[in-house]
Amino acid sequence: MIWRKSLPARLALSTAGMLSVVLLLLTGSTYFLTAILIQRAVDSALMTALPLQSRDLTVLMAGAEEFERGAPGARLVQVVDAEGEPLTDDEALPVDERALAQALRGRVAFASAVPHDDDEEGDDDKHRVREFEAREGSSWWQAMTPQRGEIRVIYIPARVDRELQVLQVGMPLGPSVEVLPQVLRAMLLLSALAILIVSWITFYMAGATYRPLREIMRSAGRITTKNLAVRIPDGWHDETLHQLTQVLNAMIARLQESFEAQGRFVASAAHELRGPLAAMRAELEVTLRRSRTPEEYEQALNGALEETARLTALSEHLLVLARYERGASMSMETDLPLTPLLQRAGVEVARSTGGEVRVEAEEGLTLTGDPIALERMVANLARNGVEAGGAPVVIEAGRGSGHIWIAVCDHGPGIPPETVPLLFEPFYRADPARRRDAGVGLGLAIVKTIVEAHRGEISVEPAAGGGTRFLVKFPRT
Repeated sequence: MIWRKSLPARLALSTAGMLSVVLLLLTGSTYFLTAILIQRAVDSALMTALPLQSRDLTVLMAGAEEFERGAPGARLVQVVDAEGEPLTDDEALPVDERALAQALRGRVAFASAVPHDDDEEGDDDKHRVREFEAREGSSWWQAMTPQRGEIRVIYIPARVDRELQVLQVGMPLGPSVEVLPQVLRAMLLLSALAILIVSWITFYMAGATYRPLREIMRSAGRITTKNLAVRIPDGWHDETLHQLTQVLNAMIARLQESFEAQGRFVASAAHELRGPLAAMRAELEVTLRRSRTPEEYEQALNGALEETARLTALSEHLLVLARYERGASMSMETDLPLTPLLQRAGVEVARSTGGEVRVEAEEGLTLTGDPIALERMVANLARNGVEAGGAPVVIEAGRGSGHIWIAVCDHGPGIPPETVPLLFEPFYRADPARRRDAGVGLGLAIVKTIVEAHRGEISVEPAAGGGTRFLVKFPRT
């Protein structure tokens, strides 16, 4: 169905539905108030025309007779006793028990009556008395559902020689019976017309608003992994569409950067894997070309074992980097003591490299993080400094404004400023001469991944007195 596939159609239907409910309530309340006002107008006309300040039946009858003669249309007058039995000659009006009970308690009451049959008075019997019956239902329901020929009857308590009697005076509703249905029909017609107009306007405006979104979707649909350099045209004056285009273009830029980084990573990983494999294959092929002495075979196997160890280290680093990028191996702990963690990292680096590593940290430092990942991060930074010839390496930590900082300083030759943006790229080495004997080039990439997983920041700056200083800032929580 179209409303399931079209946003403008759904908006138009939703608006039409809400407007229908509002207009239905408005029409109903207007019709109800109009009916009540018409009923009260008839009641007020009856009360104004009769001398209600008197309880003398003679005075009341005189006023009723004058009212009956002075106004156009039929007026009905009848007197009943306390039992509701008519005391006049003509039994023209029915007796409503509820109104009679109120009148017997000394209060003026009103009731409605309708013709007992639908016969109209004939020309040859103009004085024929029509028979009426009391209407059932509450007063407000009678007001909302007027019937043809309906009359409104006032019940006035009166006394004759200390005997309580009730005077009934009836007045036809007249044109008001036809006014209410006409008002209802007119309001329903206007409401239907308003719903159609508003629905069409909503559909048109929603379609006009949705049209730029279609253009944006078409432009975005043409972007693939082969043309990520393309951007969605941003020529919209609407601020929301302008922001949407900017967000989408920023997302495409991030995707392009990720694809390019992934491509560089795959190419670098393939290159790193190819070196040890090629060296191991060449050495084995040369060894197998002719018979060798046991010492030569042992030398070839040792060379292959070294390359295998290098491949193992490379694969382990790749797995660690992949796990940290996914956050799969992060196990966060709150109030993690930082000083013991730094000391363990310093001891491990000093033992594995033989270089001097010192730890200078404030007491009582804690943060939220993964202890294994944070220890690996500090160890990688310290090992990087030792292998760059920067021993002794100093690991510092302290409190900042809303954060905890960790700094690793070495006393090496330093890092050229132009190479700083590339330090955290996988397989990047500032000194290609150290390619074969100084790791696999993933240490700083793992450091950056761990820092980002902890919502931290890392920066590189020259150390005081020479060397390089890596500064990491973590939020306290």
